Amino acid sequence: MFGYQDYTHAYVPQDRFDEVVRDGNWTFVRKGDGYIALWSWRVPSWRAYDPSANPAGQPFDLVAKGGADNVWIVEVGDASSAKSFPAFMEAIRKSAPSVERDKAGFKVAWRSPTSGAVTFGSTAPFTVGGKQQILGEFPRHESRWGKVDRLATKFSLRGDTALLALNFDAWSRAVGPT
Repeated sequence: MFGYQDYTHAYVPQDRFDEVVRDGNWTFVRKGDGYIALWSWRVPSWRAYDPSANPAGQPFDLVAKGGADNVWIVEVGDASSAKSFPAFMEAIRKSAPSVERDKAGFKVAWRSPTSGAVTFGSTAPFTVGGKQQILGEFPRHESRWGKVDRLATKFSLRGDTALLALNFDAWSRAVGPT
């Protein structure tokens, strides 16, 4: 139904952050005392937009060209886990992620400065600090606006004045007041 694009991407609206640092495969962002490190196996770059057609301000779409078979890693921190944004970036850079690719898919390993060894693979479990993490028993979305079960094909999210109802079985969408 939907073909894969020849890239993967991350939404990183630079206008919403106080500081953005691109460094090879890593992208670091800071908002106040909150930090994010985002790593792509394929070196990403900012997608250029025509400001007259898309007046979003600074670039917001971080694109890694090459196909859907990419690996992204994210680490979130703050001033309580790192003394400063430069210290956070330095700690992240101390361990380069390892990606091995074979016929079965990917094997990924990385040492998080706060969580220890992190591993994942196409046919291997997700582990953090040597403990397997459960991935499939949680809702896809849960908030005061509604809940979307993990494999749901129809759902509604409601706010005080707005509604979004999606039905992927019937290919329908309803948007409007509640």
